[in-house]
Amino acid sequence: ALTLPLAGKRQRHILRNFYDSFSVDDFSQCVEFLLDHHFSWVSESDRSAAIEISEAALSTMVGNLYHCPEHAFHVAYVAIILSKKYECVAENPRLIFLLFIAALGHDIGHDGRMDSLGKFELERISADHVAQILHKYEFSSLEIEMVNVLILATSAPHRKLLMGLVDAVEANSLHLAVPHLCIPSKLDLLVNNNHLIQLGGILSDSDLFFSVAMGTETSIEQSQKVFAEADAWKGEASTLSMNARRQAFLKH
Repeated sequence: ALTLPLAGKRQRHILRNFYDSFSVDDFSQCVEFLLDHHFSWVSESDRSAAIEISEAALSTMVGNLYHCPEHAFHVAYVAIILSKKYECVAENPRLIFLLFIAALGHDIGHDGRMDSLGKFELERISADHVAQILHKYEFSSLEIEMVNVLILATSAPHRKLLMGLVDAVEANSLHLAVPHLCIPSKLDLLVNNNHLIQLGGILSDSDLFFSVAMGTETSIEQSQKVFAEADAWKGEASTLSMNARRQAFLKH
């Protein structure tokens, strides 16, 4: 799947089989596999940080229907695939490792709520947890800030803004676009940082990949999980149909 065209028929088939067969019991072993095969060059301390973040995802996300450990691994795995599509990112293994860490930890502590306001409440919980671990393993302040912003930028209501920044980078017009965009202060580090913007775009796309790129059946299945999870958090079912709720959510 790593060498096939993005979401081409064969890749979708492989990833769908992976999605169907992967379970929480596979989580730790598969994280170790990715570390061994893609990040064997990192220090033992960096590897330990990644493993501790994965363990935090495993312990705090179990029980969620959608924002579960399986989702954390799916996002990290797809992020590696997508990172190969951006030349300036693919040429910097350290950036990909930071992306991998952010992907593993982007939903740590998620309680099932749906954030439609973009206040970064859920993302802040995850980012703070990951930052504590990175401080423990003595990552640089800049790298911790970068991972922090990547996690905050997964906030669904801010996806349109993030994709606008990605488009501006690809069109070499970021200096023209930024003055016309309302960028939250928590995402200020994105301004004029092409690499970080592209990493944010990759993580956002990876976060939604199995929801939108794998075909109608998988997309509907994922939507049902998201909304059932939100209902479980509220303790009551919504009166809106699944399709109406999906449209309201995806408008962001």
